[in-house]
Amino acid sequence: PSRRLSGGPPGGGLAEELSLARRARKQAEESLAAEKAHSAQYRALSAAAEAERDEQMQISAELKTSLEAQLSTAHAAHAALSSRLSALQLDIDTRRQEAEALRAQAREAKDAAAAAAA
Repeated sequence: PSRRLSGGPPGGGLAEELSLARRARKQAEESLAAEKAHSAQYRALSAAAEAERDEQMQISAELKTSLEAQLSTAHAAHAALSSRLSALQLDIDTRRQEAEALRAQAREAKDAAAAAAA
């Protein structure tokens, strides 16, 4: 007796089913190979994106460190200049007071000389 697997005609049905099964298996293998290739491509892209992200994070950290150092230097320079400005303003105020005192002495001396001459 002949064996019928798919309800097809007796005899040639087994060979036909075997052929269909082989084609289906081949298509499945090709599909699996394509999916493996896509998966490998995705992993490569993902690894590249992670490497780029890591590089950007490192660059950002270096930039932050550099900017913080520059800011610290600028703050120190500002503090030094502010201190120098305060010292100069104090010196100007002192010299202004000395000049006023000398003017007052000169007026007094002039007034005393004028009174002595009169």
